[in-house]
Amino acid sequence: MVWLCANNRVDEAEKIIRNAAKLNNITMPDKILAGSDTADGEKADEADKKKGSKLMEKLRNLRKKKEKKEEGDARYTIIDIFRNRHLTINTLCMAFCWSV
Repeated sequence: MVWLCANNRVDEAEKIIRNAAKLNNITMPDKILAGSDTADGEKADEADKKKGSKLMEKLRNLRKKKEKKEEGDARYTIIDIFRNRHLTINTLCMAFCWSV
């Protein structure tokens, strides 16, 4: 649902929330997300829209930071071999076979 909100698909996110609430027998208020109408049927005022857009911008920035962090240069050490069980077993087997 965060992805839907970050990509300006607030109505779909709200629909998913309402379906989940219906399955769990939970009553939801008329206004769930910032981009939707209020309980009185009025459009959200400019302050609410600005808050919603700031939240969406923060979500986009977080996603960009995460992608950038994943693309960054990783620094590996010998300890990383022993963090994964399969990699440790393979390394020890190769070391044994090489020494014999």
